[in-house]
Amino acid sequence: LYKNPDKRTVVAQALDYGASLWKHLNDFAEFTKLIDSEIQAKFHLTLEEKAKDFFKIEDVNFMLERMGNNLKEGNLKFVILMDSIDERLKDLIIYVNQNSQFDIYAVQLEYYKFNEYEIMIPKIFGVEVKKNIRSSAGSVRKVWTKDEFLRSARENLKEPGLYQMISDLYEFSEKNADSFEMGMGKTGSFHFKVRSPKAVSGTFALFSVYLMDGSLQISFNNVKKNLGKEWTEKYYESFSKLPFLKKWKKEQLLEGYSPGILLQDAFPDENSLNEFKSAVLEFSGEIK
Repeated sequence: LYKNPDKRTVVAQALDYGASLWKHLNDFAEFTKLIDSEIQAKFHLTLEEKAKDFFKIEDVNFMLERMGNNLKEGNLKFVILMDSIDERLKDLIIYVNQNSQFDIYAVQLEYYKFNEYEIMIPKIFGVEVKKNIRSSAGSVRKVWTKDEFLRSARENLKEPGLYQMISDLYEFSEKNADSFEMGMGKTGSFHFKVRSPKAVSGTFALFSVYLMDGSLQISFNNVKKNLGKEWTEKYYESFSKLPFLKKWKKEQLLEGYSPGILLQDAFPDENSLNEFKSAVLEFSGEIK
């Protein structure tokens, strides 16, 4: 607030919290156990139940695994609310965001009062800064080849039939996507991207596959953001015959929620996988 003459000290305090989390998080299971006990005491729900309710997701394990990896690697985002942001603070945020793997977002809250109305206008600073980090030996980013990706899938995903599904989706995406993109994370992923004259960004992902746990993400958010709600509804209808879509409310998906689901849960048999691929091709053709 205004009483803090140098708001850079607030940024330092936030970084100190992050450093403490990163340094002392030796046992993520114990960490989540402590969170679970606090949630049960306050809400009379387990961590899993509260996460499902609050974030409107089914696969809490997927969320927790990513959360654990981010904490372990120090991949954090700091959001700091302030009544004003001066030029020195802006310079500091630009420097940190360009030269580190974490991000600081400062939100300036402008307050106005008019008759009986109280108006709060947030302005966020820091999201427009592009990263400029040189690669290093310790970097977790990796350029994947097809052979490496499929070998990693075969070695690490032991569930029956899971490797075949990933291999099948990989070949399908490589052949049919307008832009087939491999992720650069240390566990590997790929993204089926389409191109449409109707899209805001031109090219965007319809779905993604992640090696970390053998999961599929359906990108309703990308469709909504690029094509609008009418096409998001058509995207939903394209997959409406697939049973796994009933795990989520239709309204939730139309608002842009992009669920993740394990491949073996999404496609219990070859027929359901083929129906999914047909739906993707049909929708891809329509938006062109």
